[in-house]
Amino acid sequence: MWDFNEQTLGAFVPDTGANNNLIPSAGPPAVVPGIIGNGLLFNGSNYLTSSKPVSLGLDWTIAAWVKPELGNGTMQTIVSLGGIPSIVYTGGLGFGGTWNYNPGFAETLWSGKRSPNMWYYIALTHNNTNNNTVLYVDGREVGRDTERDSVAVSSTVCVGSHWTLPNNCNSYTFYGIIDDVKVYSQSLASKDIERLYAKAITKYNIAVR
Repeated sequence: MWDFNEQTLGAFVPDTGANNNLIPSAGPPAVVPGIIGNGLLFNGSNYLTSSKPVSLGLDWTIAAWVKPELGNGTMQTIVSLGGIPSIVYTGGLGFGGTWNYNPGFAETLWSGKRSPNMWYYIALTHNNTNNNTVLYVDGREVGRDTERDSVAVSSTVCVGSHWTLPNNCNSYTFYGIIDDVKVYSQSLASKDIERLYAKAITKYNIAVR
């Protein structure tokens, strides 16, 4: 878990959960006001890389607060583990959640168009027992797949970019602010996603659309 509440960005961003820090790229993201304390502003050329691989089983959740700035058709990655699973953004399709259901095969759920320059809470969950993959925006379910399972992942976490071979976070980079990134090795239920969103908007007086 990374909350990005540092006053300045040093050689690494500490992990508030397990001991897995994020290492900034050259020309690191700027520390700016976020949705919960501080966040990081990405300019399309910088990103963060985990200091060691993160292992996920067949059940998992990825979540983040995000404020995209560029609303064109370019795919921009918010968080990526080994390329897939990942949460992404494009102006026309909105937010997307992508995962592998077989080696070499992937599927994406899309939220529908979402405007840039606004804060959103994005979460992607997978429950392998019932093959449910669910995409949430602002605590509400916006997409669900019930036909495909998941592939276990042990790979680098990329924030603000997409993982590519051999082991680099340097493609489909993001424009905008990312805050409070969380990766869980369990599939959070819809009530949990709703609770996390509701807790944040109440505690930090966030306007609800």
